[in-house]
Amino acid sequence: MDNPNVEFTRDVAGALKERAEAQSMMAKHASAQREAMQEACLGALRKALPGASAETCLMALETANWDVDRAHAQVKAFMGAAATVAGGGGSGKGRSSKKSKRRRRDDSGSDSDSSSASSSSSSSS
Repeated sequence: MDNPNVEFTRDVAGALKERAEAQSMMAKHASAQREAMQEACLGALRKALPGASAETCLMALETANWDVDRAHAQVKAFMGAAATVAGGGGSGKGRSSKKSKRRRRDDSGSDSDSSSASSSSSSSS
């Protein structure tokens, strides 16, 4: 054995190039910390807003720079706007709409009676 250090990686040709391209332990640790924080933020937002999709929550978190409170406000505003668009503009209909439906139904029932009476009178002539 001429050189006892040949088996170590630092003495192997090309080992420095491989290590130079690899991430350092600090970079690996920072990446793992960032991923854990992002998963925790996404989990908290999904728990707070179960009706929101994962894609919506993820997009809000990315635009809010992973601030859960700001992302929560964005998603709530988005869901509120989507609900008013889907709900017909949010005109404030409530209990009165049931009454108006009843009135319309009653009115249409009396109209159909009068129209059938007029058609029977015209056919008898």
